[in-house]
Amino acid sequence: MFGADAPRGGVERESILKDARVACPLCAGKGSLSRGELLDRLGARDLRQVASLTAEETLRQALRQTQAEESRHREWYRQELARQAEALRQQHASQVQPLQQKLAGLEAAAQLTGGQKDLELAELRRKLGERDADLAEARTKLEKVSAIKGRVEELDFESEVRAWPEVELSEKQRRDGDFLLWLRVRDAQGNLLRAANAFVVDNKDDRLTTAYAADLVHASQKRGLPLGVLVCRHEEHLNLPDGSPRWSRHDDVWLLRTTRARLRRDLEVLRPILERLAQDGPGFLEAESVLAAEVTRTIADLDGVDAQLRKVDDAVKAVRGLCDEHRGRLEDLVRQRR
Repeated sequence: MFGADAPRGGVERESILKDARVACPLCAGKGSLSRGELLDRLGARDLRQVASLTAEETLRQALRQTQAEESRHREWYRQELARQAEALRQQHASQVQPLQQKLAGLEAAAQLTGGQKDLELAELRRKLGERDADLAEARTKLEKVSAIKGRVEELDFESEVRAWPEVELSEKQRRDGDFLLWLRVRDAQGNLLRAANAFVVDNKDDRLTTAYAADLVHASQKRGLPLGVLVCRHEEHLNLPDGSPRWSRHDDVWLLRTTRARLRRDLEVLRPILERLAQDGPGFLEAESVLAAEVTRTIADLDGVDAQLRKVDDAVKAVRGLCDEHRGRLEDLVRQRR
């Protein structure tokens, strides 16, 4: 290392450095200074200061050179990127142009297809409109047939009930039930008279529903009558989906569900109760809970009797079938012996 206590050989090297001619770093080589003059101007008197100043100048020159290189490199990168971008753009354009042409063809085909689809949809809507019109016409015809069928059932029911001497039936009602039915009761002289209050009768040719029952209760309430009778045509139409009994009370109205075959018998069995209902209104049974329960039990027992009768009828039919079968076999045997 250089220092104040350096050996004499260093002094000789120092004198050589002072006499040598170098390019002046301050004037960028336009002039020249001796190393001694340079050191005097920089205030350097030893080699350590000279080395430090030389290193700093070297770093500054290296930095300027590096910055210049970076600038050239950045410019080269910009030019290269522009060149590659242009190449990619041209390549992309060459690839996109066929796709654009294909897309235009597809759009044109789609427009044609869309027009065809519109025609097909229009035709489908026309057919659906015709189908809806046919369905509406069929529904109208069905409603007319149903109305005619219902009217035939009402006329049949009316002609049958009018032949019963123990009741009196009104004309067909326009609303709030089909008919009004009065019981005929005997006075002290034995004459048949019409009871004070009527019962609302609604006649159905299909399965009874809770909606039918609710409509009949509402009709009875509007007329202020204590009983509604819901009559269906066939036995299999009698049972309600909610499992309600045939005799029940709904909103101060007693409701009897029955069939054409059971109606006359039910009216005859329930006559004592129905006469009091016609005379005193529904409050009669409301105050007599035991009697009301007995009516429900009676209806259930009658249904049990009907079930047993159906079994007996089935048994009789089976016996008749067996008799016919054996008679036929005996007739065949007799013919074979002749």
